[in-house]
Amino acid sequence: MSTMPPGHDTTGGQVFRDRRDAGRFLAGLLEQYRCDPAVLVMGVAPGGLTVAFDVARELCAPLDTLVVRKLMVGQLPTTPPRGAAGLALGAVAGGGTVVLNDDVVRGLRLAPELIERLVEIERRELRRQEEELRSGLPPAEPAGRTVILVDDGLSTGVALHAAVLSLRRARTGRIVVAVPAAPASSCQLLDALADGVVCATTPSPCSAVGPSSWGGVASRDTGVRDLLRAASATRLPAGSGVFRTEPAIVRAEAVAAGGGIPPDDALFALVGDADMVLLGAAAHGTFEFHAARAAMTRRLIEERGFTAVAVPADWADASRVNRFVRGLGAGTDGPSESSVTADAAVAAAGTDAAGGADVCAEDALRAFAHFPGWMMRNRVVADFVAWLRERNDRFGGYEPAKAGFYGLWADEGTADADPRHPIFGGSTTWWNAGERRMADALDDLMARLAHHRSAPTKIVVWAHSSHVGDAAATELAALGRVSLGQIVRARYPGRCRLVGLTTYAGAVTTAENWGSPATSTELSPALPGSLEEIFHEVGETDFLIAPRGRSWATEALASARLQRAVGILHRADGDPRDGYFRARAADQFDAMIHIDRTHPLRPLDEPTAPDAPDVPGVPAREPAHVHPARPGGPTR
Repeated sequence: MSTMPPGHDTTGGQVFRDRRDAGRFLAGLLEQYRCDPAVLVMGVAPGGLTVAFDVARELCAPLDTLVVRKLMVGQLPTTPPRGAAGLALGAVAGGGTVVLNDDVVRGLRLAPELIERLVEIERRELRRQEEELRSGLPPAEPAGRTVILVDDGLSTGVALHAAVLSLRRARTGRIVVAVPAAPASSCQLLDALADGVVCATTPSPCSAVGPSSWGGVASRDTGVRDLLRAASATRLPAGSGVFRTEPAIVRAEAVAAGGGIPPDDALFALVGDADMVLLGAAAHGTFEFHAARAAMTRRLIEERGFTAVAVPADWADASRVNRFVRGLGAGTDGPSESSVTADAAVAAAGTDAAGGADVCAEDALRAFAHFPGWMMRNRVVADFVAWLRERNDRFGGYEPAKAGFYGLWADEGTADADPRHPIFGGSTTWWNAGERRMADALDDLMARLAHHRSAPTKIVVWAHSSHVGDAAATELAALGRVSLGQIVRARYPGRCRLVGLTTYAGAVTTAENWGSPATSTELSPALPGSLEEIFHEVGETDFLIAPRGRSWATEALASARLQRAVGILHRADGDPRDGYFRARAADQFDAMIHIDRTHPLRPLDEPTAPDAPDVPGVPAREPAHVHPARPGGPTR
């Protein structure tokens, strides 16, 4: 039976960092074989043995190798037709097994004696290569055992076909083929030969899996020989389990963060001298994600000189909030809209329906009227906006000291389309255009604010993790997609920090259909093998983990794993596997904050929405803050 992981089963490009990373991911798909004394992992040398090493290590199983030699048309002593030299006409494996590709043999009208001569040459080479790889190590006995046969990928499947037949002749009990990538058609053919096929990805369009799939790096016999010997020397006794588990590694390096809010020393050490901090959330409608971002932003504004908050929203909508927090009244005789300053562009905004200045945060947030307005128009953002106004008022008319609130969409209505656009599927062109537009707006905001400040300009960005995380470290890169965080990293190397917030289970504010009222939806426990499940097993309710350098945590979180992403629309009765994608978290983010159980966000306009829970470091709901409009705003 063929097995694919949940999520997208059709990708292209390089999903895994290398063969070792692919092996760790495959081990997660083979969890049912962990510590089974009947299991033997065999890697098809050389590339498959590199993948198999980590499969065997994670499953606590012995490792052996199976050498297979392909018969290539280009090896024949005759001149092949143009373009045919790279075709595999068959393969040879141990026990005298020979498999021929009849289509190639007939199509090229190859003489039997030529094929027999090539088969004999490759059989001798097979024996030589096997002796060199083993270096005196005895072969494992596969008879009666469950053999997990691992290769680093396949195109036609002829080599694995020969390997499976060779194992059948050795009276193997069961054979499970495991590969990181293969065309769906090849998986189906192998499924008819083996007892099971596990494939991590099925590239589309289909192409041969070779060194190009692993960043141009081919496996060499010398390297895999060392892996085979290392596996023999460090083999754990059957049933012993894994002594240093990934949750234990994360637990050792994690920093407790009540409510998702790290202590100041950990937060400031993470941020360092960065000019931009992007705070991403795995769901739009999670109270703790919003509250933690607001609390961290307060600390960065108060203690680290950050002067702007940027959100994926219409510039005009956010500018009304910006005028409120800066105390700019209606009809201010400030700089004109043609000025280069960021604040000048909002001179006409910030008025209520009667034309007067907004007097409280809730009024200013009425600008977010289009669906899903509750992403901004909610209790947490209202309290943050009220605090920002009070903080700015302390500086009177000294505008450079004040912090602002800005949108990353220049034209009205675009932000409405942005959250509606699905993270998975949909138009890659549309997605990429939106990410680049936000990045350009961020560049422009940075330049405009820097023009009128002597101190460094520092910005905090709030967005969904699908925007904040580096898409190059996710399977979305295989679809040709980029992300805001990826672009910012390239434009501001060393000057930005990408932080992702995750959760294991709880509830979330979503909508069942586009334009529907906000509702509270249960969030089922994260899928087995996912990043969120590993974080759940750490045993700490809320924590910060910032893998750096060559640490244990970096290694543990650098493998491709399933990761959750909840959008605007979410149904509790939907397929629990929906909304997951594969990512290498250590490369995707500079740090992650995990909040094990979360609650739904409370929209301001939803009286039936549940009250927000008490979170350490986050003040309880405050009454509406009313501020008299200051006549005659400041001029520069």
